[in-house]
Amino acid sequence: MVAELGEVLADWLRERPGKGYEPLIRHGNGRPYRRKTVEHMTQEWGQTAGVSNCIPHRFRHTYASDLAEKGVKIEIIQRLLGHKSIQSTMVYTKVFDAQAFAAVARVRI
Repeated sequence: MVAELGEVLADWLRERPGKGYEPLIRHGNGRPYRRKTVEHMTQEWGQTAGVSNCIPHRFRHTYASDLAEKGVKIEIIQRLLGHKSIQSTMVYTKVFDAQAFAAVARVRI
C-alpha cells in the first residue's frame, strides 16, 4: 500500500513540474478541501490507527525528518518544504544531533 501511494504521489508530481502550490486532494467538483476539513479527516484517521495528535503538519514533519535521517542534504529538504530560510529547515536536524551525540557517547576509545 505504501509503495502504491508513493507511485501515485510521484505521478502527481511529474504531471505538475514548475507549478506552485496546488492541493493534493480535492472534492469531486475539483475544489480543494478547507484546511479544517483536512485536519478533521486526519484526526479521524489517527483515532482509527491509534495515533494521537494526527494532524497534516505531522506528516510534513515526519517526511522531513525521514529525509534528514536518510542523509538528504538540508538544502534539498529546504527546497522540498518550500522554506525561505534554512533556519526553518534546521529544526528537523535537532533530532539527529541528539542521535549523533548518543552514538558518539557509545564509542569507547
